[in-house]
Amino acid sequence: MVAEIGEIHADHHGTCGVRRVHAELRGFGHTVNRKRVERLMRRDGIEGRPLWRA
Repeated sequence: MVAEIGEIHADHHGTCGVRRVHAELRGFGHTVNRKRVERLMRRDGIEGRPLWRA
């Protein structure tokens, strides 16, 4: 799951956060809670970047 989160984050050039990553994972058919995605992202140091800073 962490590898897929990293791929999704990289595909969006580092701008997507927990909500978008969670939505993409759900779209791929994974049954996962948003809070779990948030924990995994925090643990691996993956952060979304605000679009106004991009």
